[in-house]
Amino acid sequence: MKILNSVIRKMLAAGILIFIGVAVNAQNEDNQLVARDEAKTDLKIDAQDASGESATLENNFIDLYEVNLNDAKDAKVILDTKMYSEPSASSESLGFLPQGSIVKSYKMMAREQMWAIKYNGVWGFVPMTSLMPVKLKTNIKPAKYDKPPKLRTSAKLIYPDLARKMGIEGQVVMLIHIGKDGKVSETKIVRSIPELDDAAIATVKKIRFKPAEYKGKPVAVWVRFPVNFKLQN
Repeated sequence: MKILNSVIRKMLAAGILIFIGVAVNAQNEDNQLVARDEAKTDLKIDAQDASGESATLENNFIDLYEVNLNDAKDAKVILDTKMYSEPSASSESLGFLPQGSIVKSYKMMAREQMWAIKYNGVWGFVPMTSLMPVKLKTNIKPAKYDKPPKLRTSAKLIYPDLARKMGIEGQVVMLIHIGKDGKVSETKIVRSIPELDDAAIATVKKIRFKPAEYKGKPVAVWVRFPVNFKLQN
């Protein structure tokens, strides 16, 4: 009897120990799960913080340099070049842009001869001479007309002061959309001169046309329209 009681006590003890061991293991597994969940939470928080930081940097850049996101144009890097944190070659380098890279160009800093650009989510500046506008690809279908639009009123071309001081001249070529009312509603740059593009667009939008006609009715059409900038000698 004593031997049986001893065996039973040992079995109970072993059973209790096994139970306790399972409970401890389960608790450890729960702790590991909690730890993993906390790790996931940390990663999410870090990702959100990084995203928020990126958005803050972007907003600061846009505000500081008065960048208009609607001015975005595709441009190609024609020479291996550095990208700078500020519109100066003496500022911090953000790395190299290889020749052939496509970037979004936003604003030409005429005085500094730098373009404000965005590349792979990073904002910065590159020298003006390192970029070339990407050739325009359009799906514009020519409208039928038997009478082309005619110039009705002209507009005074205002030569940008900085371009004048820098001796920049030439021809900006656009596709312009002339509506049935004879107003220019949209423009697309075909041949760009960055320092003169804005002035060309502003001038064209003030011009009024007699609209094109098809079978006696006015129709909206796209036409090629050059704007010449010539410095007086």
